[in-house]
Amino acid sequence: MILKFDKDVVNEGKIDCESFKYCHFVGFLNKLGEKIDYSMPFGLGGHDNNPTTDLFVNYFYIRDKSVFENGVHVFGHDKPLTGLEYEKLICEDYREELKNALENIRKDNDWQRKHSNSISPYDKLDQDLIEFFYNCYQNESFMNGFGKNYYIMNEEEFYHSPYYQNILKKYPKNEGEDDSRYNWRIPAMYQFDFMYWNYKMRIILNFFKDTLVQYLGYHSIERIPRTITTSEIKIYSTFYNYILNDFTIVRIPKMNYDEDRKMYVEYNQSDFLLPDSELRLKDEIQAIKRLVPIKDRAKYYR
Repeated sequence: MILKFDKDVVNEGKIDCESFKYCHFVGFLNKLGEKIDYSMPFGLGGHDNNPTTDLFVNYFYIRDKSVFENGVHVFGHDKPLTGLEYEKLICEDYREELKNALENIRKDNDWQRKHSNSISPYDKLDQDLIEFFYNCYQNESFMNGFGKNYYIMNEEEFYHSPYYQNILKKYPKNEGEDDSRYNWRIPAMYQFDFMYWNYKMRIILNFFKDTLVQYLGYHSIERIPRTITTSEIKIYSTFYNYILNDFTIVRIPKMNYDEDRKMYVEYNQSDFLLPDSELRLKDEIQAIKRLVPIKDRAKYYR
């Protein structure tokens, strides 16, 4: 399917790009080419005000290395659980919750299709994410279901890390000063609880883009430089119109769900296996770009 070109994604004057770090990031295109807007920086929309991000943060489990290696005490259990036992318990809790959430959102979206003939791309994204998390939690470990293993520092490790020790050097504690007095005295953004929360959110949200692109088949899109990151194999037939507008297409491996193993596994097809139709479109695009100025290429859209 050739995606229709959305000219809004190249609207570079939308906000002051010198003032905000994230303004070049537009967001995502779903499989139908509909835009998921994350163009506003943190604090002005985007992740801060998008409930889809809350859904992702709520269900994305990343391993605490200390818990995984040393186990953890859980209320109602006589002895500490090992890391894998603890993850199995989490999966059991979330499995039924996600099953119900998936049934409800499918009903809601089916009702919208029936009565309005369409659903918003954000509702589609919510359903896709819930299905993704439901698949991951079918495994006895979310990370195993995810197909990748990552760890996060616990609070003690974070306290002794350069992240926080540099703050203590900048705002040293007075002799005998307790934590409550110290936190009252320093800027809120440098308080330990806020910094640790921010550290976890940054790590988890780094997986947001990878999940949408590799696992759900969405396409990440940026204005400067004009870049689309995708796991789509047929990039020339899919992004024909975007490539004509000088977008660079970056392809990363796709993750497919293995029902038998209850986990996502990497699938990466070589460019050498592309069908002849893709190679013909590639040559056609290159010829148009070589002979026609970008301002006149719209007449060649497919």
